[in-house]
Amino acid sequence: MTTRTIRVDHNSAFAIAFFLIHALFSQNSICAFQLSQVRSRDCRSSSSLAVEQSTSSSVNDDVQPDFFTVQVSYDGIQTDLEIMPNETILSALERSAVHDELSVSSLPNQCRRGNCLTCTGCHLPNSAKSNVKNTDDSLSPPMSENLSNSEYVLMCTSSITGDGVKLELGRHDEVWDDMYSDKFKSSIAETIHSEAVAKSMRLASEKNRHKWVERTEKLLSATSH
Repeated sequence: MTTRTIRVDHNSAFAIAFFLIHALFSQNSICAFQLSQVRSRDCRSSSSLAVEQSTSSSVNDDVQPDFFTVQVSYDGIQTDLEIMPNETILSALERSAVHDELSVSSLPNQCRRGNCLTCTGCHLPNSAKSNVKNTDDSLSPPMSENLSNSEYVLMCTSSITGDGVKLELGRHDEVWDDMYSDKFKSSIAETIHSEAVAKSMRLASEKNRHKWVERTEKLLSATSH
């Protein structure tokens, strides 16, 4: 077998080496570029998936439930009531006919606009008060504010915004006393009453002066002794 020796001068060797190195770096650059393209597509896919999940979660958070569950009781009898969003408590009570379960012949109400206080109930212990929304009552602003700061709830103008509400029905007599009758028991009312009685007595004495003189003389005589 004959071996042939190929002689390559220095310039040719340098050119071949440069060509091989250039080809190697070019191949690595192509691989790096292709890898970056794959990573970029993966990032875009992950971002799109994250946006879709976020949007889906946001939509689910905005969806209201079909109804809220409220515990209602009357005279020791208790039951659950399903109230739809933006539905008044009184409307839900009438729609569900829950008064049969509570052994109530009818649900007391008259004006249906929060003025007469006939349909008033109150919160029970551990009731989620913040989940009750009272709107459009016809009370004066001071009285409406006093009512909202109390335990009372107007069934005809109040709706439910969440679970956990516990209500006792039939508190119209109590709210009437608190909102109206008790106002006349204040010190100002007592002063007005005393002044009115004194004025009546004075007018009566002026019409019957001789009797007033007799009573006055008796009083002076009693005090002198």
